Amino acid sequence: MLVLVAILLAAAALRLPHLTGPIEEPHAWRQAETAQYARSFHEDGIDLLRPSVCWLGPHKTLVEEFPLPEALMALGYRMTGGENLLLARLVTLAFFLGAAVYLYLLVRRLFDRTAGALALAIFLVLPLGLYYSRGIHVDPAALFFVHAAVFHAVRGYEAGGWKDIVAATLWALLACLIKAPYAFCFIIPIGGLIVTRFERGRAVALALAAVPAVLGFAAWRHHSAVINGGVPDWSFIPGFHADVLKHTQGAADWYFGPLEMRGDAAVWKELLHRLRAGVGGSVGMALIALGLAVTPWSVRQHGSRSQLFLWGWLAGTLLYVVVFLNLNVIHNYYQLPLLAPAATVVAVGLTLCRREWERLVPRAAWIGTAAVVAIVGLVAFRGVSSTSRYFYQRDLTRLEAGAVARAHTPRGAMLIASTSRATNTDDPRLLYSAARYGWSVPLADLSLGLVEKLKGVGATHLLVMLDREDPGALAEIEARYPARSDSLSVRPWRTLLFDLGGGRPRTPR
Repeated sequence: MLVLVAILLAAAALRLPHLTGPIEEPHAWRQAETAQYARSFHEDGIDLLRPSVCWLGPHKTLVEEFPLPEALMALGYRMTGGENLLLARLVTLAFFLGAAVYLYLLVRRLFDRTAGALALAIFLVLPLGLYYSRGIHVDPAALFFVHAAVFHAVRGYEAGGWKDIVAATLWALLACLIKAPYAFCFIIPIGGLIVTRFERGRAVALALAAVPAVLGFAAWRHHSAVINGGVPDWSFIPGFHADVLKHTQGAADWYFGPLEMRGDAAVWKELLHRLRAGVGGSVGMALIALGLAVTPWSVRQHGSRSQLFLWGWLAGTLLYVVVFLNLNVIHNYYQLPLLAPAATVVAVGLTLCRREWERLVPRAAWIGTAAVVAIVGLVAFRGVSSTSRYFYQRDLTRLEAGAVARAHTPRGAMLIASTSRATNTDDPRLLYSAARYGWSVPLADLSLGLVEKLKGVGATHLLVMLDREDPGALAEIEARYPARSDSLSVRPWRTLLFDLGGGRPRTPR
């Protein structure tokens, strides 16, 4: 227990330098969406069925994953008197540490305590987990619920405990409400467990335990389709409905991608590069290769049951990537479910190597233990150095542009946010930074006519973020509405803030 607590405390300490400050890249987009849900719950009251995004003007409401993590963040805000990104990150971190604990319990049950502790330690220091485990993100919560559901399902099936089956039911329901694809990874190993150790009563109980999760997922998808179907018809905004469609039931291509994508070598090369980066580069990949090579020899120590579950888990994870390929290509955080099986393979391999060393050289058994500790330390070092180099990138341009909007628009202003290089209308980053609701419009699509139409549905200000000369469309807008110009610290970026009411931009009241 002391070792477990020490590992968790050390893992939390590694994240302390990055628990404060604004949202950073990569994927500040997704973090801003999550943070906006929490902010809206704090400001307008917690309604889990109708969360708010910032890029739908006065309509606000858009349903995506079940917003339980965001509601917990908002409760933290209320207890401390205001929005606090430190608390939001602590909620995420608590879920990730909980996912790590359940991974330890699962691996300990399947193999042994040493393998469980090593899987826990490695899982907590892999680069992808280091970054997203303290981001403002829902995925660590999904991992927690999935790991918890699987552990209780395995223990309940093997031991016949009804309390475990009930716990598995509850955790699986929450997992599928937040991110059902993550539960997909365990279909093969759980199915294999049932087939290889078939007991009719327990198999029926486990099958019934999955029913609430399936029905809950279907009900949530129906609810999201109904609510999101009420988004206003703003088809005059180029690309608007295509972007909204990604958040509805009609977005199958967004999740799965076209069939021919699976035969594209460039796609798999990119994913292999992502996996390599996510597990600590060449060191992590070498340890995974070692684990895959020696793990079959652990049958004599742990039995075929553990082997079958682990290989089924790996197969299920690969199937998850193949099925949800487009998501995995677009967003690197969808590789988070790969971290636990990777850590388990490495842990089982290192445990076996250490024991073989102790058997062969019993008088120097301590060398095997020291080598394993050194390897975990090396993985941790690579994880910290990799994330320090490639993650935690602050988008100063949007932060400063958002500050301009907050300082020179009233609190209830409806903002049109337009940015050079932006391509989507569902981009929350600038609006979130500005703490205003409104619309995101790519600069290439901006025109006086579009501004007038958005003004007609509630827009009060236009914020343009530029890194080039004024495009032609801005000349018409500048001729019609007064603008405030501000240079940003990252040159040549600057902002233009237009008051669509006809007067000069005002200071907050």
